[in-house]
Amino acid sequence: MASSNTSKVTGHERVKPRRSHRKSRNGCRVCKSRHMKCDETRPACINCSVAGRTCEYQSSLVSSPKPSLPDTPEANSPAPILCTLRPSPAAISAVSPSHEHGPPVYKAAQLSALDSASLFTLEHFALYNHAKTVLNGTAMPHESPLHTVSVILEYALQGQYLMNQLLAFSALHLAHLHPERTDYPQHATDLQTRALSSFNEAKHDVSEATCIPMFLFSSLLGLHVLHDTLRYRPDNFGAFLEQYMSYMSLHRGVSIITGKSWAIIKISDLKTMIQKVEDTFNTAPDHAHETDVLYTMVNGSHMNDASIDAYHQAIKCVRNCLNFHHALTEQGTQAIDGPMTFCITVNKNYVEFLKQRQPEALVILAFYATMLHCSRDFWIFADGGQYIIQSITSHLGSHWERWLRWPNAVLRGESKI
Repeated sequence: MASSNTSKVTGHERVKPRRSHRKSRNGCRVCKSRHMKCDETRPACINCSVAGRTCEYQSSLVSSPKPSLPDTPEANSPAPILCTLRPSPAAISAVSPSHEHGPPVYKAAQLSALDSASLFTLEHFALYNHAKTVLNGTAMPHESPLHTVSVILEYALQGQYLMNQLLAFSALHLAHLHPERTDYPQHATDLQTRALSSFNEAKHDVSEATCIPMFLFSSLLGLHVLHDTLRYRPDNFGAFLEQYMSYMSLHRGVSIITGKSWAIIKISDLKTMIQKVEDTFNTAPDHAHETDVLYTMVNGSHMNDASIDAYHQAIKCVRNCLNFHHALTEQGTQAIDGPMTFCITVNKNYVEFLKQRQPEALVILAFYATMLHCSRDFWIFADGGQYIIQSITSHLGSHWERWLRWPNAVLRGESKI
């Protein structure tokens, strides 16, 4: 995250009165005790790193409330959604110097945590080169895939936050390919932190010059966080849902940018890819008759009319996304846009129902998870869909079993989208 902007004190100013009000309140304990200006780099500030001292922050000793992400951000303010996001705790391994005698010895991944957001190394160049492979496997194979990839790489060269997130995504993919390499997950986390820090410091006015880098940044960040949510799962399903809701709130933030500048994005260098996706979504035949049972479930409940109407909207959304997924599959295209579209376009009331753990909302989530399962070869999703369906089935029990027959049939290979 970005460092605090609190003003700091020079050695000369320490003799002035009321100095306590001018000192950095977020510096490490060692720098404070030695009356030194702390740069506040975490997990170890540069002063402590160079001197080989153990760096300790007050915030690491006293737990603080975790910031929450709003569900539906204001259309003119993307910053609150993305700025409050932190790298997934499950994906973070400690970066601390190991030394018993003499100066500390750092690995490359540890040094990268000390770099500024604008400093790039040969190691980062290798990640940039690998990003071409990642995007070819992640982006939709449209009419001009190489052109689309080159456009994304070109935009990354124009902005620090997009470049850092692209490199983080590249490192995440390498961690998937080489699970024995513990440095790749660390690189992914460090670079994501750098990306968020530089994004926080950037101006967030949505314009023709900024909307496309912001759109690409939000999309890559959403995929990155979804990967961490599905991969680093807690033992408790309730805790997983909390993590998933945080991801969902983040990814819905994409609609802030697209809603305000979609007309610009549609005529940009990405227009071929975007038009292909839009055409497929709008012309997808209605094959998802399995969702008819969801209307029966909701209409037979004791909800008020407003809640029933909100659920009908959510059912229509998941049905459209299932049709979209089916159409992409028929084209021989990697059908990753179906589940991503659901998270962005489903109505706000459904998100609230899901937060409340309403059984009907969980059943709809199981239908959504069939798209994750059917695209499980995509490295971001893996076994996430299977986990969600099985967990919801176990959580709701036998009373809700009949509404979950189709998602479980998909798991068993007895049905398909």
